[in-house]
Amino acid sequence: MEYDSVLVGWNIRVERTKAHMTQTELSAATGIDAATISKYEKGIMTPGIDKAYAIVRALGCTLNDICPTPAALAAPA
Repeated sequence: MEYDSVLVGWNIRVERTKAHMTQTELSAATGIDAATISKYEKGIMTPGIDKAYAIVRALGCTLNDICPTPAALAAPA
């Protein structure tokens, strides 16, 4: 399944903000370079499953929070 990189990036930023973390702190918690996290959040790059899993573990959210399925996108809020 392919995801909209801008939507994924926006969701990473939202979850990171909710977790009161900076990009630098998320970088330290995941081992992912801060510049790469910035590119994810800007929609320039999309994390692979291994990086996405590291991000959600560090943020305390789920993969569905950052990479929603089409059914989740269609569900009423």
